[in-house]
Amino acid sequence: MRLERRSASLPTPCAGNLPAMIVLVTLTVGLVIWVTAWAFGIKAFDAFLFTAIIAFVAAAVQIALPFVRQIIHGPPASPGDS
Repeated sequence: MRLERRSASLPTPCAGNLPAMIVLVTLTVGLVIWVTAWAFGIKAFDAFLFTAIIAFVAAAVQIALPFVRQIIHGPPASPGDS
């Protein structure tokens, strides 16, 4: 009788949410930068704009990444192609 590892049979819970998690982590880091910049005397709105730019860039990269990969690697092969 062979014992199967439990981790091999269960899917990872966050595998499908990785792009959303990347954007969430980027937003969190941006908010930390916002509070830190605000504490050093930078105007709150200016620091927030920097945070917003970081979050929008992260979201845009996650949106564009599948299209860039398709352009680089080409379209998926059809069943009859060799």
